[in-house]
Amino acid sequence: MLEMQDNSLGQKIGSVVGYLGYRTNALAGNHVTMLGFPSSFDSGNVLHRVDSQSFKSTTTNTVEFGSDLTQESSGGPYIENFGELSSGQFVSGIVNAIVGVMSYGPTDTSQKIAGSSNLDSQFTNSSKTGILDAACTHKSGNC
Repeated sequence: MLEMQDNSLGQKIGSVVGYLGYRTNALAGNHVTMLGFPSSFDSGNVLHRVDSQSFKSTTTNTVEFGSDLTQESSGGPYIENFGELSSGQFVSGIVNAIVGVMSYGPTDTSQKIAGSSNLDSQFTNSSKTGILDAACTHKSGNC
């Protein structure tokens, strides 16, 4: 989550570059697009994209996907239905919805996995202790 000052024209960053939505409890059993800047490719200077299906849920509320994303990719989004719809195209669910964030991967880069915590009630806790609620209530107009 980022909190940014509006630009000199009073525009929010999302109005200029676009927004991604989010969906909770949707990580397991999903096909996602993962984005990151892994240090092992192009010295981390070029955005790397991986499209993958989840293959393993763990007991710590995380889900693993096949991926060659490596260190320095942490914090990159796992996006459901990434891209723009073609005219007449229909998808089930929300387009461009973040369902997870790159949390970990093995230090052994021969293992091609990446894991994310599930966006759950800790993300959107209605008692204002969730990450989203904290960001939205921090300053008027944030959300």
